Amino acid sequence: DALALHPLLIKRLRRLRQARIELRLN
Repeated sequence: DALALHPLLIKRLRRLRQARIELRLN
């Protein structure tokens, strides 16, 4: 189960990082 949830967490972290970068650019 942990292995299945891991990729979802990575996707969320990537989206959060992208959102922060976009906010800095804007």
